[in-house]
Amino acid sequence: MSVTRACMALAAALFFSACAGEPPKIIIKPESPREAVPPGAEGRILDHQNAAQGEMPEWVSRYLAGGNRGVEEMEPYRNFWVFVGTNRGTNFTALSHWAGGFTPAQDFPRLAALRIEARLIGAASLYPDDEYGEFFETLVKKASDAAYTGVIREDAFWILRQYHQSDEENSSLREQYEFFVLTAIEKNEFQFQARAIMADIKTAVSPTRDQAAAINRIKETFFEDF
Repeated sequence: MSVTRACMALAAALFFSACAGEPPKIIIKPESPREAVPPGAEGRILDHQNAAQGEMPEWVSRYLAGGNRGVEEMEPYRNFWVFVGTNRGTNFTALSHWAGGFTPAQDFPRLAALRIEARLIGAASLYPDDEYGEFFETLVKKASDAAYTGVIREDAFWILRQYHQSDEENSSLREQYEFFVLTAIEKNEFQFQARAIMADIKTAVSPTRDQAAAINRIKETFFEDF
């Protein structure tokens, strides 16, 4: 055997022996976009819906500073889960139509699915597909297809924000409108519906022992850091 082939054989042997003896690698999970960068963390507000009358509503300021949880700290929402739908762009008319046509029946399921997905990702030590198996994808899909009851559309608001945009050659300022629609649902009511969805999950491939343990843990503690 040549020296090259001998080295390759030794490397292969070391690789497979290491793989056989090592526990599963912990993979750094991707951050949820909604938690990694809080809404409003960049850009200067140039105008807003109430500019002629005064300040923005408190719920908008709270959302810009701390997302859904920021709004939930307000006294009127202490017993509610808050879900704020957002959209941004340069076409004010199109965004106005989006906000005007936003309904809990049609648009809330997507917001619920996003927050449920973020909770699963935040609790996982591995990539969520590895942590929970098919339970992860199935739950997110069912959450996005579910028909929720008790959701209230509370308010809508828009702001105009100026952003600094730069690349390797140019630096410029751009402006975008951001529209927000505030919805809320009583905590007990949403938790009952979400738990019913989780209890009804059936997957084609049975979870492994570790995945089953992870699924049971997240079911038990799902709303502790929701």
